[in-house]
Amino acid sequence: MSPDSQSERRVWTRYTANRQTVNMSEADTEEISWVARMQDLSQHGVGLVFRRPFELGTKLTVEFLVEGREEPIQLQVHVVHADQKPDGNWYVGCELSVELSEEELRALLKEPNG
Repeated sequence: MSPDSQSERRVWTRYTANRQTVNMSEADTEEISWVARMQDLSQHGVGLVFRRPFELGTKLTVEFLVEGREEPIQLQVHVVHADQKPDGNWYVGCELSVELSEEELRALLKEPNG
């Protein structure tokens, strides 16, 4: 199922995004981390592109550096679907544990410098 095929059922606006994560780790460990790229974002979910799949229900911690903040924005998420893309990467749809504030949403959607 493609990421857009469920869009008719979404209540929250989903925005296209292009931001690299600082750190990705399974919620119960900080020993393993991966890099991903955020593809889309809403107040309740985030779509990430990885080089590997994750099992449904996997809990992850995702961190993003945001200009004007000393500390990264850290999101707790769980995987709700994973689909392999034609380029071999994986689109991983995640639901946020806590809804993003308008300020966090704007900060994450702002294009990073550099």
